[in-house]
Amino acid sequence: MAVSLTGSIQLLGSLLYQNPLDMRSVEDQLPIQWSKAFTSGTGADQVNRLWADQRTLASLATEDLDLAGVLVDGFGVAIAFAKIKAMLFRNNSIVAGENLEIGGAGANGFINWIKDATDIVILGPGGILALIAPVDGYAVIAATGDLLTVTNAGAASIIYDVVLVGNA
Repeated sequence: MAVSLTGSIQLLGSLLYQNPLDMRSVEDQLPIQWSKAFTSGTGADQVNRLWADQRTLASLATEDLDLAGVLVDGFGVAIAFAKIKAMLFRNNSIVAGENLEIGGAGANGFINWIKDATDIVILGPGGILALIAPVDGYAVIAATGDLLTVTNAGAASIIYDVVLVGNA
């Protein structure tokens, strides 16, 4: 049986910027409706693997998400990503200073989406990180470029959500 994956990732919102003046109010409304659809496959705008989880990291703990054959999908099958087309992270903490740090591992780091292994993205409480590269994606290289590191830089445990979408 062939695996099939289709769907879309959407960012929807509306921002209202107001400046109340003495005799009138000036407003600027910005609707945001960004969407990226994926079909099943391995080419541009195509995906065929999905991994999602809600995870807990203890204070100052670090974990490496191994993108090449260790993560298990919803069907119980180990996934070996060849490319990551979308990475979504959400820091579920609501406490100031409870940051997640997301980046490449010191050894065998999945770092081609950042400049080098020392670069990290700091995801604050309530924050969402969405990185979508539907055409080329980011190559996963087993044993040399497949570890995505997540660190809890806070003083308490943090629950976070992660979704990885890509190709085998």
